[in-house]
Amino acid sequence: MDAASPANRLPHELLAYIFTICAADISDHHPVSMIHLTHVSARWRDVALTTQSLWGRITLTFPLSPWQFSYSSAYLKRSGSYPLELLWDLRDPSWDWDEDAHTIGWKEMENVMRLFMPHFTRWRSLELLADNWIPIFAFLWYSKDVRNGPLLESLSLSRCNAYFANPGQTFQPVALRKSMSLFGGIHLPSLRRVSLVGVHIDWSAPCALRNLTQLDFKYFACDVTPTLAQFQSIVEACPLLSSLSICGRGPDIGDVSQHSNQIQLPALQSFSLGFIDTTYAIGLFSLLRMPNLQRLVIEDISKILSPSYNVDASPLLAWFCSNGIDADTEDNDTCQCLLSKERVQDLELEGVQAPKEQFRSFLRSFPSIRRLSLTDIADDLLSLLVSGVEANPSEPQAGHLLPALRELRCQDVNAETLIEAVTSRTQSNPHVPLQASLKAVRFLPPPSGTLLYRRLDNAGIKIVEDI
Repeated sequence: MDAASPANRLPHELLAYIFTICAADISDHHPVSMIHLTHVSARWRDVALTTQSLWGRITLTFPLSPWQFSYSSAYLKRSGSYPLELLWDLRDPSWDWDEDAHTIGWKEMENVMRLFMPHFTRWRSLELLADNWIPIFAFLWYSKDVRNGPLLESLSLSRCNAYFANPGQTFQPVALRKSMSLFGGIHLPSLRRVSLVGVHIDWSAPCALRNLTQLDFKYFACDVTPTLAQFQSIVEACPLLSSLSICGRGPDIGDVSQHSNQIQLPALQSFSLGFIDTTYAIGLFSLLRMPNLQRLVIEDISKILSPSYNVDASPLLAWFCSNGIDADTEDNDTCQCLLSKERVQDLELEGVQAPKEQFRSFLRSFPSIRRLSLTDIADDLLSLLVSGVEANPSEPQAGHLLPALRELRCQDVNAETLIEAVTSRTQSNPHVPLQASLKAVRFLPPPSGTLLYRRLDNAGIKIVEDI
């Protein structure tokens, strides 16, 4: 680079700051982008190599190669004492679901752990994505003897195989079913966010799962879930837990009628449940007390497991209407109902199926909803949002369903019905704007310039591209 270039006359600190902004803008954490900075000029190389924050984000992707280990070693050295943000994506797009035939085995994961474990005291976040169980097992094994992890704030371990959430499905491979404590059971003082997707640990020694603010339990096999008592111990150790997500199977609740204790979650603001069968969903909901909940997500994940599944959510929605919701209460610490209907302002429904009238009763239970997200929902539900008595001439108040609604986010729904709903609500109350969007994932979005595209645009509905 020309020494007289304006970029080359920037002060060292300013140039380093610009590099840091560039590093933060690299969405895929790819190392090549940072290495390129060291090949522009001698001065840029000097600035980059002495700016530790540029080298703290390290990504490994399938297939693992000597080159990846080489650049990772360079990053670890150049980052100095700076905290590390790690992403290890070991998924093979062409994997044939044969556990023993996966390219990522014990030896490959052992090499990863031997490289990164000496720097464990610098870990700030780790996301590990794997197809098979061996990399997860190796991670738990090689991390069980750590003594201190003062900086670790976020941990996500995912065995990306929803198959194990099928009803009655037990853990495989049986030989590696052994439960191990997370990081040997030590207390990690900074850990606040944990996501375990198809990854079980020794639930009887969950010392690392303390003081969390976010916890995700997803896609467990039926024989490795925590007991209800173990789950309750975990959440009781997290008094400031504000976000909880359970997908497929959470704690083993057994016979709900035998449990007298309620699980109090006074700080919880967001709860997400992906259900397979409504019986378990109702049983779990009946045990939870979330008086300060503001965001509720209900998702039917059965079709992820098998396209032939067709779950009627009517029992769950009916239970909400009759048992799950109470008016606002001043004594939130001893709330006897699932949640307070006046506090919930954000509702998300995905793939949920039920008769129209059941949906009507369910939505009426949430008069304070301001943001509604609908994904893969039948026209019947969407038509309930149409303002005016035309929605149901026999019920004059039907046009006032969700009167506080200000934002409507839809994905893979009927565009015509959405236009009708948004237009009617806008016309009935032009002084209260309704922000609406439509995202197409399973279907192609309407091409720009077509009549449907123009009608969506005229109705003020933003078309969101799936990237």
